[in-house]
Amino acid sequence: MIGSKCRHKTTGHIGKITLELKANKSFPAQWGIYWFGGCEGYAEQIKEKGVQYFWQDQDNIEIIKEKL
Repeated sequence: MIGSKCRHKTTGHIGKITLELKANKSFPAQWGIYWFGGCEGYAEQIKEKGVQYFWQDQDNIEIIKEKL
C-alpha cells in the first residue's frame, strides 16, 4: 500500500502512505502518512482532532482507489 492515496476515516484528511510498520505486542500495524494540505496549519488541524500527524493505525485509514 506504500504510495497509495488515502483518507482518514474520522477526520476526512487526505494523504499518501509513505512508510509501514508491522504490528507487535505493543502497537497495532501502522502506516506513516504524508498529509496533503493547501493551507498553513494543516498539521495543527489534524492534532486538534486527536490524530497523530504521521503514524496512523491501519484500521483508521481508508485506501482511495483511483480510476486510471
